[in-house]
Formats: sequence, C-alpha cells, structure tokens
Amino acid sequence: MHPVLFEIGGIPVPTYGTILLIAFLAAIGMFAHLMRRHGAPFNRMVDLGFGVAISGEIGARITYIVVEWERFAAGSVSWVQFMTAGRVVLGGAVGALIGSFWLMRRAGREFGLTRSQFVDAGFVGGALGMAIGRVGCLMTGCCYGGHTDWGWGMIFTDQRAHAIAGTPLDVTLHPTQWLLIAQGTLVFLVCLRAIHRSRRTGVAAGLFWVVGGVTRFGIEMLRADYRGSWWLGFSTSQWISLGGVLLGLLWLGVVFSRRNPPSRRPALRAA
Repeated sequence: MHPVLFEIGGIPVPTYGTILLIAFLAAIGMFAHLMRRHGAPFNRMVDLGFGVAISGEIGARITYIVVEWERFAAGSVSWVQFMTAGRVVLGGAVGALIGSFWLMRRAGREFGLTRSQFVDAGFVGGALGMAIGRVGCLMTGCCYGGHTDWGWGMIFTDQRAHAIAGTPLDVTLHPTQWLLIAQGTLVFLVCLRAIHRSRRTGVAAGLFWVVGGVTRFGIEMLRADYRGSWWLGFSTSQWISLGGVLLGLLWLGVVFSRRNPPSRRPALRAA
C-alpha cells in the first residue's frame, strides 16, 4: 500500500485521488468510444460523460454522508477522511443513472439515440472506472476486510492508512480490496460482452446492477469497516446491493418484454 503518491513542496498528493482521476478519465473515454460506434461525436460524448461522472460523484458523496451520518454528527469524520475515502460506489452508480437520464435527453433527440444506448455505454464505462478506482482503495487501506486465518490474508503497516481510513495495522485481513478490483473487472467484462453480443439495448445496464449487486453483497460479508447501521442482519451497503439487484431484474424484465427490440448491430457495423 502507498497512501501518498509523492509530495510537492511538503504537500502530499494522495494516491487514491490520483487513481480516482485515472478511473474517471477511463470511464468517460470508454463511454464516448461506445457512443461513437452508434454515430455520436466523440468530443460531445466526452462532455456528457463528464457530466454523468460528476453526478455519480455527487451521488457517492451524498450516500457516504447518509451511511456515516452518526459519525458526521459526532464530528468524528475528518476532512481528510471525507476527501480521500468518503464515497459509496453503489450510491455513485445511482447518481450516475439519474444524471444520465437528465443530461442525455437533449443529446438523444439530437443524434437519434435511445436512453438505453446511453445508459448501456455509461454503465460499461462506469464498471471500468469502478475496477480501476478500487486500486486506490488498496493503496489507501480503506474498504478493509475483517481478521482472517486464511492463506490469502494481507497485512497493512502504514500509519497513514490507519489515520485516514482506520485500517487495522499488523493484523491479517481478508483482501477485500483485491476482491473489489476483481468484482469491478468482472462486471465490466460481462457488461462489455452484453453490449456487443445482445441485440437488445439495455441489457448491459441491467446486468451491471444484477451482477454488481450480487457480488458486492457477498464481498460485504468479509469487510470490517463501518458501512452504515445494521437492520435484519444486513448492513446499509448490503441493502443497497439488494436494491440494485431488484432494480436490475426489473430493468431486464422491461428490456426483454419488448416485442420488437431495436438492434444495435447495424449501427456497430456501420461504424
């Protein structure tokens, strides 16, 4: 782990923030690339992608405040903690979904594209950014796992990780950061395959929520950082995951209920 990338004039440059920037750029680039294959101009899609990324960031921050409200009210969340680890990824996905419907209404009319095409491309890009961004969690020590005697355990030793994210030091923990990286990669590959293979638009977006929600729910069982209050044996993050799975199933139900679904393949061949 390496919470601080380097220092400029004594000012630390956090590794998490740097990797998060890379993740945002990768997500936006993938979104614009996929939309260009539908005939939309790359530069315009980059602009829209930034708007969706900002809405996702707002959603992630708001969800973090809700989840950590008791700690915020008690004044135990420092500004450094909020700026480096103050995000809930699934909350960011909800924010990005809301932002995409609002920002892309005009663009859809302008270029003759459907909302499903926008949302599909957005979630493929979002999954890529999610996988890359989790490397920042590994470097910072946030999203850490509980104690384990399994052979795959990992040990954190950097005092800055404990100061920033409360990471337990010098004990063997479940490698939840690596699992989250693998989860993001899996969701990205599944959604990317769907957007290329399925003749129906909207499938990739639905799979993002189903596959992402199920895998995240399982990983949450191994985590030991605070993720909101518990209700009926599930944490806030697990309830969000279950809600995502339900949303994805409902979304896929609507997608497959269409009798004459628009095919994406002619647009891809024409690109």
